[in-house]
Amino acid sequence: MDTKSVLHALNNDLRREILKILFRNGNSTVKEVYSSLKNNKPKYRQSVNKALDQLNEVGLVEKCYSTERKKIIYSIKFKEISICFEDMKIQTT
Repeated sequence: MDTKSVLHALNNDLRREILKILFRNGNSTVKEVYSSLKNNKPKYRQSVNKALDQLNEVGLVEKCYSTERKKIIYSIKFKEISICFEDMKIQTT
C-alpha cells in the first residue's frame, strides 16, 4: 500500500464519509452507500461509484461480486491504519 496514494485518497470528504459508512454498515452496494450519505450526498450516484473505485485501487476497500446478493459489493479492508513518520510506511489492523 503506497502511503502517498492512501493520503491522497483520504484527502477527500466524500471518500472519508464512504469509509465511515462501510465501517458502520459492513458490505454495501454503491446504491446502499449512496442512500446512506446525508450531508455529503453528491448529485449523481456515479460519483460514489468513482470514489469507491479509487478507494479500492489504493487498497482501503475490497470490491467483490456477491453470489448470494447477485451484486457487486464493497467492504472496508482495515479497521485502522497508521503511518510511521520515520519511514512513512503504513501499518494496518
